[in-house]
Amino acid sequence: MTRLRVLHVTIAAGLLTLILWKSGISDVRRVLADVNPWLLAAVVALNLPLAIIYPLRSHFLLLRLGTRVPPSVLIPTAILGNVAGSLTPASAGELLRAAMLRSHADVSVEDGLALVFYERVLSIFMMALGTVVAAAFVAVFFVIGQLVQ
Repeated sequence: MTRLRVLHVTIAAGLLTLILWKSGISDVRRVLADVNPWLLAAVVALNLPLAIIYPLRSHFLLLRLGTRVPPSVLIPTAILGNVAGSLTPASAGELLRAAMLRSHADVSVEDGLALVFYERVLSIFMMALGTVVAAAFVAVFFVIGQLVQ
């Protein structure tokens, strides 16, 4: 293992320890004791398709850009980018994905940023579409409710 890898693992372990310490691990254990195991299994099962779909979408986009990235790099990169994007303002954590693709798969910075930009635009479009559909349903039910009264 290279020194850089040891440094990465050490920093990750330190951050995980800090998170667990600050979150009050005893409280987490108490809350998890009340969790229905079947519900927990269902939540994990619902997330598994996403762990396949995100990297698959990235794979096709990178192929279109002329780059082949092995699944051993693409899967963790896509999942990390999604999680980091969810935890940071304006999905800035997604930029980690471009950096990881550059360092682990020799993907150019331009292609990595294009991938992140495309997927962010796609996400915004999907959220807007979902909002329009939800608003349409609310409007329809509101109108139906007014007609019934």
